[in-house]
Amino acid sequence: MRSSFGKKYCIRGEAGYCFVMVTIDHSPVHSDSRVLGGTLVFRNTRVMAQTLLDYIGAGDSLDTFLEHFPTVDRQDAIEFLHLTREESYS
Repeated sequence: MRSSFGKKYCIRGEAGYCFVMVTIDHSPVHSDSRVLGGTLVFRNTRVMAQTLLDYIGAGDSLDTFLEHFPTVDRQDAIEFLHLTREESYS
């Protein structure tokens, strides 16, 4: 399932910083105060989204991450990486 991206919004903060907000119909990650204190996790798991970024940053492949965390859906991991890449270029 591919995410359906809506519009991007720039919300001006103090000192003119632009905070980008993206609306999506499906999110590969979720935050709930009852799950790991609100840490961002992959949908239907307790696997922190930051863990994927740590793996990629250390030079590991997506396949290695998914082997170590089989409860994470491959498409969710790919969508999360796309979202983080878009935000880093905004």
